[in-house]
Amino acid sequence: MQVLISFIVVALFFSAFIYSDIRGYKERKVKSTNTIGQIISSSSVSALRFSDSAAVQKLLLQLEVQSDIINATILDKSGNVFAAYTKEGSLTHYFTPPPPKAQQFNFTDGYLFSYNSIIKDNERLGTVCIQVDLLPLNQIIQEEVEIGLILLAIVVGLSFLITIFAQSFITKPLLYLNDVMQSIIKSGDYKKRAVVQGKDEIGALTGAFNEMLKQIEKRDNEMEQRVKERTRELEAANKELESFSYSVSHDMRAPLRAVSGFSNLVTKRYADKLDDDGKDALRTINSEAARMGQLIDDLLAFSRLGKKEVQKARVDMNSLVENAVKEIIGLERGELKTSISLDSITIDKLPDANGDSVLLRQVLINLISNAVKYSGHNPNPKVHIGSFPQNGRTVYYIEDNGVGFDMQYYHKLFGVFQRLHSQPEFSGTGIGLAIVQKIISRHGGKVWAESKLNEGAKFYFSLPN
Repeated sequence: MQVLISFIVVALFFSAFIYSDIRGYKERKVKSTNTIGQIISSSSVSALRFSDSAAVQKLLLQLEVQSDIINATILDKSGNVFAAYTKEGSLTHYFTPPPPKAQQFNFTDGYLFSYNSIIKDNERLGTVCIQVDLLPLNQIIQEEVEIGLILLAIVVGLSFLITIFAQSFITKPLLYLNDVMQSIIKSGDYKKRAVVQGKDEIGALTGAFNEMLKQIEKRDNEMEQRVKERTRELEAANKELESFSYSVSHDMRAPLRAVSGFSNLVTKRYADKLDDDGKDALRTINSEAARMGQLIDDLLAFSRLGKKEVQKARVDMNSLVENAVKEIIGLERGELKTSISLDSITIDKLPDANGDSVLLRQVLINLISNAVKYSGHNPNPKVHIGSFPQNGRTVYYIEDNGVGFDMQYYHKLFGVFQRLHSQPEFSGTGIGLAIVQKIISRHGGKVWAESKLNEGAKFYFSLPN
Protein backbone atom coordinates (compact mmCIF):
# COMPACT_ATOMS: atom_id res chain seq x y z
CA MET A 1 0.00 0.00 0.00
CA GLN A 2 2.84 2.36 0.83
CA VAL A 3 4.58 1.60 -2.50
CA LEU A 4 1.30 2.07 -4.39
CA ILE A 5 0.62 5.41 -2.70
CA SER A 6 4.16 6.60 -3.48
CA PHE A 7 3.75 5.57 -7.12
CA ILE A 8 0.41 7.38 -7.45
CA VAL A 9 1.71 10.58 -5.78
CA VAL A 10 4.85 10.78 -7.95
CA ALA A 11 2.89 9.93 -11.11
CA LEU A 12 0.32 12.63 -10.40
CA PHE A 13 3.07 15.15 -9.61
CA PHE A 14 4.93 14.54 -12.87
CA SER A 15 1.72 14.50 -14.88
CA ALA A 16 0.85 17.90 -13.46
CA PHE A 17 4.43 19.12 -14.04
CA ILE A 18 4.49 17.97 -17.69
CA TYR A 19 1.05 19.45 -18.35
CA SER A 20 2.16 22.77 -16.86
CA ASP A 21 5.40 22.73 -18.88
CA ILE A 22 3.55 22.00 -22.15
CA ARG A 23 1.08 24.76 -21.49
CA GLY A 24 3.85 27.24 -20.63
CA TYR A 25 5.89 26.32 -23.72
CA LYS A 26 2.88 26.82 -26.00
CA GLU A 27 2.07 30.17 -24.41
CA ARG A 28 5.68 31.35 -24.83
CA LYS A 29 5.81 30.09 -28.42
CA VAL A 30 2.51 31.85 -29.29
CA LYS A 31 3.80 35.06 -27.76
CA SER A 32 7.18 35.00 -29.56
CA THR A 33 5.62 34.01 -32.92
CA ASN A 34 3.08 36.78 -32.54
CA THR A 35 5.88 39.25 -31.92
CA ILE A 36 7.70 38.12 -35.09
CA GLY A 37 4.46 38.37 -37.02
CA GLN A 38 3.88 41.92 -35.82
CA ILE A 39 7.42 42.92 -36.81
CA ILE A 40 6.97 41.47 -40.31
CA SER A 41 3.50 43.03 -40.53
CA SER A 42 4.74 46.54 -39.73
CA SER A 43 7.71 46.15 -42.10
CA SER A 44 5.55 45.01 -45.02
CA VAL A 45 3.14 47.96 -45.22
CA SER A 46 5.11 50.01 -47.78
CA ALA A 47 6.05 46.97 -49.86
CA LEU A 48 2.39 45.95 -50.14
CA ARG A 49 1.34 49.48 -51.12
CA PHE A 50 3.96 49.67 -53.83
CA SER A 51 3.79 45.96 -54.76
CA ASP A 52 7.50 45.51 -53.90
CA SER A 53 7.51 41.76 -53.27
CA ALA A 54 11.32 41.55 -53.52
CA ALA A 55 11.71 43.71 -50.40
CA VAL A 56 9.29 41.53 -48.48
CA GLN A 57 10.99 38.37 -49.72
CA LYS A 58 14.32 39.66 -48.41
CA LEU A 59 12.62 40.34 -45.06
CA LEU A 60 11.24 36.79 -44.86
CA LEU A 61 14.66 35.27 -45.55
CA GLN A 62 15.82 36.64 -42.21
CA LEU A 63 13.59 33.96 -40.58
CA GLU A 64 16.31 31.37 -41.32
CA VAL A 65 17.77 32.14 -37.88
CA GLN A 66 14.49 30.84 -36.31
CA SER A 67 15.04 27.08 -36.56
CA ASP A 68 11.47 26.16 -35.60
CA ILE A 69 9.77 28.44 -38.22
CA ILE A 70 9.42 26.27 -41.33
CA ASN A 71 6.96 28.34 -43.38
CA ALA A 72 6.09 32.06 -43.61
CA THR A 73 3.77 33.58 -46.21
CA ILE A 74 2.43 37.07 -46.83
CA LEU A 75 -0.95 37.21 -48.50
CA ASP A 76 -2.31 40.36 -50.05
CA LYS A 77 -5.78 41.64 -49.28
CA SER A 78 -7.19 39.42 -52.02
CA GLY A 79 -5.69 36.32 -50.46
CA ASN A 80 -3.01 35.82 -53.09
CA VAL A 81 0.59 34.93 -52.15
CA PHE A 82 2.66 38.14 -52.19
CA ALA A 83 5.86 36.62 -50.77
CA ALA A 84 6.79 33.29 -49.13
CA TYR A 85 9.57 31.55 -47.18
CA THR A 86 10.07 27.80 -46.71
CA LYS A 87 12.82 26.35 -44.55
CA GLU A 88 15.21 24.13 -46.46
CA GLY A 89 14.07 20.50 -46.33
CA SER A 90 10.51 21.38 -45.36
CA LEU A 91 7.35 21.07 -47.36
CA THR A 92 5.68 24.28 -48.52
CA HIS A 93 2.40 25.00 -46.78
CA TYR A 94 -0.27 26.82 -48.73
CA PHE A 95 -2.16 29.14 -46.46
CA THR A 96 -5.74 30.22 -46.94
CA PRO A 97 -6.88 33.64 -45.75
CA PRO A 98 -8.13 33.45 -42.14
CA PRO A 99 -11.17 35.35 -40.89
CA PRO A 100 -10.50 39.10 -40.64
CA LYS A 101 -9.07 39.41 -37.17
CA ALA A 102 -6.13 41.37 -35.90
CA GLN A 103 -4.33 38.17 -34.73
CA GLN A 104 -5.18 34.51 -34.18
CA PHE A 105 -3.47 31.11 -33.88
CA ASN A 106 -4.21 27.40 -33.67
CA PHE A 107 -2.40 24.12 -32.98
CA THR A 108 -2.82 21.39 -35.63
CA ASP A 109 -0.91 18.13 -36.22
CA GLY A 110 2.10 19.15 -34.15
CA TYR A 111 2.38 22.65 -35.61
CA LEU A 112 1.53 26.18 -34.51
CA PHE A 113 -0.18 28.32 -37.11
CA SER A 114 -0.10 32.07 -36.39
CA TYR A 115 -1.89 34.81 -38.35
CA ASN A 116 -1.22 38.59 -38.08
CA SER A 117 -3.19 41.12 -40.12
CA ILE A 118 -1.30 43.94 -41.93
CA ILE A 119 -3.33 47.09 -41.26
CA LYS A 120 -2.60 50.73 -42.10
CA ASP A 121 -5.01 53.59 -41.49
CA ASN A 122 -7.76 51.06 -40.68
CA GLU A 123 -7.21 49.46 -44.09
CA ARG A 124 -6.39 45.75 -44.19
CA LEU A 125 -3.55 45.34 -46.69
CA GLY A 126 -2.80 41.64 -46.17
CA THR A 127 -1.92 38.85 -43.71
CA VAL A 128 1.33 37.43 -42.30
CA CYS A 129 1.04 33.60 -41.95
CA ILE A 130 3.67 31.67 -39.99
CA GLN A 131 3.98 27.88 -39.45
CA VAL A 132 6.06 26.80 -36.43
CA ASP A 133 7.28 23.21 -35.92
CA LEU A 134 6.56 21.96 -32.34
CA LEU A 135 9.15 19.16 -32.53
CA PRO A 136 11.27 20.76 -29.79
CA LEU A 137 8.25 20.52 -27.51
CA ASN A 138 7.98 16.80 -28.21
CA GLN A 139 11.67 16.39 -27.43
CA ILE A 140 11.21 18.30 -24.18
CA ILE A 141 8.24 16.11 -23.22
CA GLN A 142 10.19 12.94 -24.00
CA GLU A 143 13.12 14.09 -21.86
CA GLU A 144 10.80 15.02 -18.98
CA VAL A 145 9.00 11.66 -19.20
CA GLU A 146 12.34 9.83 -19.11
CA ILE A 147 13.43 11.86 -16.10
CA GLY A 148 10.04 11.26 -14.48
CA LEU A 149 10.25 7.49 -15.02
CA ILE A 150 13.76 7.38 -13.57
CA LEU A 151 12.69 9.43 -10.57
CA LEU A 152 9.52 7.32 -10.20
CA ALA A 153 11.60 4.13 -10.15
CA ILE A 154 13.91 5.67 -7.53
CA VAL A 155 10.99 6.80 -5.33
CA VAL A 156 9.17 3.44 -5.60
CA GLY A 157 12.39 1.57 -4.86
CA LEU A 158 13.12 3.73 -1.82
CA SER A 159 9.52 3.35 -0.66
CA PHE A 160 9.80 -0.44 -0.99
CA LEU A 161 13.04 -0.46 1.00
CA ILE A 162 11.51 1.77 3.67
CA THR A 163 8.49 -0.55 3.85
CA ILE A 164 10.69 -3.60 4.33
CA PHE A 165 12.69 -1.74 6.94
CA ALA A 166 9.50 -0.60 8.72
CA GLN A 167 8.17 -4.17 8.84
CA SER A 168 10.80 -5.13 11.37
CA PHE A 169 9.52 -2.39 13.67
CA ILE A 170 5.74 -2.42 13.00
CA THR A 171 4.40 -5.29 10.92
CA LYS A 172 6.45 -8.15 12.37
CA PRO A 173 5.70 -7.25 16.01
CA LEU A 174 1.99 -6.99 15.15
CA LEU A 175 2.06 -10.34 13.33
CA TYR A 176 3.86 -11.87 16.29
CA LEU A 177 1.23 -10.46 18.66
CA ASN A 178 -1.52 -11.87 16.44
CA ASP A 179 0.16 -15.31 16.44
CA VAL A 180 0.29 -15.30 20.24
CA MET A 181 -3.37 -14.27 20.41
CA GLN A 182 -4.44 -17.04 17.97
CA SER A 183 -2.43 -19.58 19.93
CA ILE A 184 -4.16 -18.55 23.17
CA ILE A 185 -7.59 -18.72 21.50
CA LYS A 186 -6.93 -22.26 20.24
CA SER A 187 -5.35 -23.61 23.43
CA GLY A 188 -7.38 -21.63 25.98
CA ASP A 189 -4.17 -21.18 27.99
CA TYR A 190 -4.29 -17.64 29.37
CA LYS A 191 -0.99 -18.15 31.18
CA LYS A 192 0.92 -17.43 27.97
CA ARG A 193 2.50 -14.02 27.53
CA ALA A 194 3.81 -12.10 24.54
CA VAL A 195 7.42 -10.89 24.64
CA VAL A 196 7.66 -7.07 24.72
CA GLN A 197 10.04 -6.20 21.86
CA GLY A 198 10.50 -2.48 22.41
CA LYS A 199 9.43 0.65 24.26
CA ASP A 200 7.46 2.22 21.42
CA GLU A 201 3.69 2.10 20.77
CA ILE A 202 3.87 -1.58 19.72
CA GLY A 203 5.67 -2.38 22.95
CA ALA A 204 2.97 -0.51 24.91
CA LEU A 205 0.29 -2.46 23.03
CA THR A 206 2.04 -5.75 23.84
CA GLY A 207 2.25 -4.75 27.51
CA ALA A 208 -1.46 -3.90 27.57
CA PHE A 209 -2.22 -7.25 25.91
CA ASN A 210 -0.23 -9.09 28.59
CA GLU A 211 -2.04 -7.15 31.31
CA MET A 212 -5.36 -8.15 29.77
CA LEU A 213 -4.28 -11.80 29.79
CA LYS A 214 -3.31 -11.41 33.44
CA GLN A 215 -6.76 -10.05 34.30
CA ILE A 216 -8.47 -12.86 32.35
CA GLU A 217 -6.34 -15.47 34.10
CA LYS A 218 -7.19 -13.92 37.46
CA ARG A 219 -10.88 -13.89 36.62
CA ASP A 220 -10.75 -17.52 35.46
CA ASN A 221 -9.02 -18.56 38.67
CA GLU A 222 -11.68 -16.78 40.71
CA MET A 223 -14.45 -18.38 38.65
CA GLU A 224 -12.81 -21.79 38.97
CA GLN A 225 -12.65 -21.33 42.73
CA ARG A 226 -16.31 -20.29 42.82
CA VAL A 227 -17.23 -23.32 40.69
CA LYS A 228 -15.40 -25.58 43.11
CA GLU A 229 -17.23 -23.99 46.03
CA ARG A 230 -20.58 -24.31 44.27
CA THR A 231 -19.75 -27.91 43.38
CA ARG A 232 -19.06 -28.69 47.02
CA GLU A 233 -22.31 -26.98 47.99
CA LEU A 234 -24.17 -28.93 45.31
CA GLU A 235 -22.64 -32.20 46.44
CA ALA A 236 -23.66 -31.42 50.01
CA ALA A 237 -27.18 -30.53 48.83
CA ASN A 238 -27.35 -33.78 46.85
CA LYS A 239 -26.32 -35.74 49.91
CA GLU A 240 -29.00 -33.97 51.94
CA LEU A 241 -31.52 -34.75 49.19
CA GLU A 242 -30.47 -38.40 49.20
CA SER A 243 -30.87 -38.47 52.94
CA PHE A 244 -34.28 -36.85 52.65
CA SER A 245 -35.31 -39.31 49.92
CA TYR A 246 -34.25 -42.22 52.13
CA SER A 247 -36.18 -40.75 55.04
CA VAL A 248 -39.27 -40.28 52.88
CA SER A 249 -38.96 -43.75 51.44
CA HIS A 250 -38.54 -45.57 54.74
CA ASP A 251 -39.54 -43.38 57.67
CA MET A 252 -42.70 -41.83 56.18
CA ARG A 253 -44.03 -44.86 54.33
CA ALA A 254 -44.25 -47.03 57.47
CA PRO A 255 -46.68 -44.77 59.42
CA LEU A 256 -48.59 -44.07 56.21
CA ARG A 257 -49.07 -47.80 55.63
CA ALA A 258 -50.15 -48.16 59.28
CA VAL A 259 -52.75 -45.40 58.87
CA SER A 260 -54.09 -46.99 55.69
CA GLY A 261 -54.05 -50.51 57.18
CA PHE A 262 -55.82 -49.61 60.40
CA SER A 263 -58.46 -47.57 58.57
CA ASN A 264 -59.16 -50.57 56.34
CA LEU A 265 -59.30 -52.83 59.42
CA VAL A 266 -61.78 -50.53 61.16
CA THR A 267 -63.88 -50.46 57.99
CA LYS A 268 -64.02 -54.26 57.78
CA ARG A 269 -64.58 -55.05 61.50
CA TYR A 270 -66.80 -52.24 62.56
CA ALA A 271 -68.69 -51.38 59.39
CA ASP A 272 -72.01 -52.42 61.00
CA LYS A 273 -71.35 -50.22 64.00
CA LEU A 274 -70.43 -47.05 62.03
CA ASP A 275 -72.91 -44.57 60.74
CA ASP A 276 -72.58 -42.97 57.31
CA ASP A 277 -70.45 -40.09 58.61
CA GLY A 278 -67.98 -42.53 60.15
CA LYS A 279 -67.74 -44.51 56.95
CA ASP A 280 -67.19 -41.32 54.92
CA ALA A 281 -64.42 -40.30 57.33
CA LEU A 282 -62.67 -43.65 56.91
CA ARG A 283 -62.95 -43.43 53.12
CA THR A 284 -61.45 -39.94 53.27
CA ILE A 285 -58.56 -41.26 55.39
CA ASN A 286 -57.89 -44.05 52.88
CA SER A 287 -58.11 -41.64 49.92
CA GLU A 288 -55.74 -39.10 51.50
CA ALA A 289 -53.31 -41.85 52.49
CA ALA A 290 -53.29 -43.11 48.91
CA ARG A 291 -52.75 -39.56 47.61
CA MET A 292 -49.93 -39.09 50.09
CA GLY A 293 -48.36 -42.31 48.88
CA GLN A 294 -48.60 -41.14 45.28
CA LEU A 295 -47.08 -37.79 46.25
CA ILE A 296 -44.14 -39.60 47.88
CA ASP A 297 -43.66 -41.76 44.79
CA ASP A 298 -43.68 -38.71 42.50
CA LEU A 299 -41.27 -36.82 44.74
CA LEU A 300 -38.85 -39.75 44.81
CA ALA A 301 -39.12 -40.09 41.02
CA PHE A 302 -38.35 -36.39 40.60
CA SER A 303 -35.31 -36.57 42.91
CA ARG A 304 -33.95 -39.67 41.17
CA LEU A 305 -34.04 -37.97 37.73
CA GLY A 306 -30.86 -36.03 38.52
CA LYS A 307 -28.95 -39.30 39.12
CA LYS A 308 -30.26 -41.33 36.23
CA GLU A 309 -27.92 -41.34 33.23
CA VAL A 310 -29.58 -40.56 29.91
CA GLN A 311 -29.10 -43.55 27.59
CA LYS A 312 -29.72 -42.11 24.14
CA ALA A 313 -30.74 -44.23 21.13
CA ARG A 314 -33.17 -44.10 18.24
CA VAL A 315 -36.70 -44.25 19.67
CA ASP A 316 -39.82 -45.28 17.73
CA MET A 317 -42.12 -42.48 18.93
CA ASN A 318 -45.21 -43.98 17.24
CA SER A 319 -44.87 -47.21 19.19
CA LEU A 320 -44.04 -45.32 22.40
CA VAL A 321 -47.11 -43.08 22.09
CA GLU A 322 -49.46 -45.96 21.27
CA ASN A 323 -48.30 -47.96 24.29
CA ALA A 324 -48.58 -44.88 26.53
CA VAL A 325 -52.15 -44.21 25.34
CA LYS A 326 -53.18 -47.84 25.94
CA GLU A 327 -51.76 -47.73 29.45
CA ILE A 328 -53.45 -44.41 30.27
CA ILE A 329 -56.95 -45.45 29.18
CA GLY A 330 -56.50 -48.96 30.64
CA LEU A 331 -56.49 -51.07 27.48
CA GLU A 332 -53.33 -52.92 28.53
CA ARG A 333 -55.24 -54.71 31.27
CA GLY A 334 -58.49 -54.95 29.36
CA GLU A 335 -60.25 -52.30 31.42
CA LEU A 336 -61.26 -48.68 30.78
CA LYS A 337 -59.65 -46.33 33.32
CA THR A 338 -61.06 -43.09 31.86
CA SER A 339 -64.22 -41.82 30.24
CA ILE A 340 -62.28 -41.15 27.02
CA SER A 341 -62.23 -43.88 24.40
CA LEU A 342 -59.41 -44.67 22.01
CA ASP A 343 -61.44 -43.08 19.17
CA SER A 344 -61.13 -39.67 20.89
CA ILE A 345 -57.34 -39.74 20.55
CA THR A 346 -55.77 -39.10 17.13
CA ILE A 347 -52.07 -39.74 16.51
CA ASP A 348 -50.15 -38.44 13.49
CA LYS A 349 -47.23 -40.28 11.90
CA LEU A 350 -44.38 -39.28 14.21
CA PRO A 351 -40.66 -39.22 13.31
CA ASP A 352 -38.21 -41.19 15.42
CA ALA A 353 -36.44 -39.38 18.26
CA ASN A 354 -32.93 -39.56 19.66
CA GLY A 355 -33.24 -40.06 23.39
CA ASP A 356 -33.80 -42.34 26.37
CA SER A 357 -36.91 -44.42 25.67
CA VAL A 358 -37.69 -44.95 29.37
CA LEU A 359 -37.54 -41.23 30.19
CA LEU A 360 -39.39 -40.18 27.02
CA ARG A 361 -42.11 -42.70 27.87
CA GLN A 362 -42.53 -40.94 31.22
CA VAL A 363 -42.84 -37.60 29.41
CA LEU A 364 -45.56 -38.95 27.15
CA ILE A 365 -47.40 -40.63 30.04
CA ASN A 366 -47.48 -37.37 32.01
CA LEU A 367 -48.51 -35.11 29.10
CA ILE A 368 -51.11 -37.44 27.59
CA SER A 369 -52.52 -38.17 31.07
CA ASN A 370 -52.99 -34.44 31.63
CA ALA A 371 -54.69 -34.06 28.24
CA VAL A 372 -57.07 -36.97 29.00
CA LYS A 373 -57.75 -35.73 32.52
CA TYR A 374 -58.45 -32.08 31.71
CA SER A 375 -60.59 -32.85 28.64
CA GLY A 376 -62.66 -35.48 30.51
CA HIS A 377 -65.37 -32.97 31.40
CA ASN A 378 -65.98 -32.09 27.75
CA PRO A 379 -68.96 -34.04 26.31
CA ASN A 380 -66.93 -34.59 23.13
CA PRO A 381 -63.31 -34.89 24.34
CA LYS A 382 -60.52 -34.73 21.77
CA VAL A 383 -56.77 -35.33 22.14
CA HIS A 384 -54.40 -34.89 19.19
CA ILE A 385 -50.73 -35.92 19.14
CA GLY A 386 -48.48 -34.67 16.33
CA SER A 387 -45.11 -33.16 15.40
CA PHE A 388 -43.32 -30.73 13.08
CA PRO A 389 -39.68 -29.77 12.27
CA GLN A 390 -38.21 -26.52 13.57
CA ASN A 391 -34.64 -25.19 13.25
CA GLY A 392 -32.94 -28.57 13.07
CA ARG A 393 -35.10 -30.05 15.84
CA THR A 394 -38.31 -32.07 16.00
CA VAL A 395 -41.17 -30.58 18.01
CA TYR A 396 -43.80 -32.99 19.38
CA TYR A 397 -47.10 -31.71 20.77
CA ILE A 398 -50.15 -32.97 22.67
CA GLU A 399 -53.31 -30.93 22.14
CA ASP A 400 -56.67 -31.25 23.93
CA ASN A 401 -60.03 -29.45 24.08
CA GLY A 402 -60.27 -29.48 27.85
CA VAL A 403 -60.60 -26.76 30.46
CA GLY A 404 -57.25 -25.17 29.64
CA PHE A 405 -55.63 -22.60 31.95
CA ASP A 406 -55.05 -18.87 32.27
CA MET A 407 -51.71 -17.88 30.64
CA GLN A 408 -51.07 -15.26 33.32
CA TYR A 409 -50.21 -18.15 35.64
CA TYR A 410 -47.92 -19.78 33.08
CA HIS A 411 -44.84 -19.18 35.27
CA LYS A 412 -46.20 -21.67 37.81
CA LEU A 413 -46.91 -24.40 35.27
CA PHE A 414 -43.67 -26.39 35.46
CA GLY A 415 -42.90 -25.79 39.15
CA VAL A 416 -42.88 -28.55 41.77
CA PHE A 417 -46.17 -28.80 43.71
CA GLN A 418 -47.65 -26.02 41.53
CA ARG A 419 -51.27 -26.61 40.48
CA LEU A 420 -53.60 -24.38 38.45
CA HIS A 421 -56.75 -26.34 39.35
CA SER A 422 -58.10 -27.42 42.75
CA GLN A 423 -57.69 -30.97 44.06
CA PRO A 424 -61.44 -31.75 44.27
CA GLU A 425 -61.86 -30.62 40.65
CA PHE A 426 -58.87 -32.52 39.19
CA SER A 427 -56.68 -34.92 41.16
CA GLY A 428 -52.90 -34.75 41.01
CA THR A 429 -49.72 -34.02 42.94
CA GLY A 430 -48.34 -31.05 40.93
CA ILE A 431 -45.08 -32.80 40.10
CA GLY A 432 -45.81 -34.34 36.67
CA LEU A 433 -44.97 -31.29 34.55
CA ALA A 434 -41.84 -30.57 36.62
CA ILE A 435 -40.68 -34.12 35.79
CA VAL A 436 -41.42 -33.50 32.10
CA GLN A 437 -39.37 -30.31 32.05
CA LYS A 438 -36.43 -31.94 33.82
CA ILE A 439 -36.36 -34.92 31.43
CA ILE A 440 -36.57 -32.77 28.29
CA SER A 441 -33.93 -30.40 29.66
CA ARG A 442 -31.56 -33.33 30.21
CA HIS A 443 -32.10 -34.29 26.57
CA GLY A 444 -31.03 -30.79 25.46
CA GLY A 445 -34.58 -29.83 24.48
CA LYS A 446 -37.27 -27.40 25.55
CA VAL A 447 -40.87 -27.72 26.79
CA TRP A 448 -43.59 -25.06 26.64
CA ALA A 449 -47.36 -24.68 26.42
CA GLU A 450 -50.15 -22.54 24.98
CA SER A 451 -53.72 -22.33 26.27
CA LYS A 452 -56.91 -20.35 26.68
CA LEU A 453 -59.26 -20.86 29.61
CA ASN A 454 -62.05 -23.33 28.70
CA GLU A 455 -60.65 -23.68 25.17
CA GLY A 456 -58.11 -26.45 25.68
CA ALA A 457 -54.32 -26.54 25.93
CA LYS A 458 -51.38 -27.50 23.73
CA PHE A 459 -48.10 -28.75 25.19
CA TYR A 460 -44.90 -28.87 23.12
CA PHE A 461 -41.50 -30.41 23.67
CA SER A 462 -38.54 -30.27 21.28
CA LEU A 463 -35.69 -32.77 20.88
CA PRO A 464 -32.44 -32.42 18.87
CA ASN A 465 -32.36 -34.55 15.72
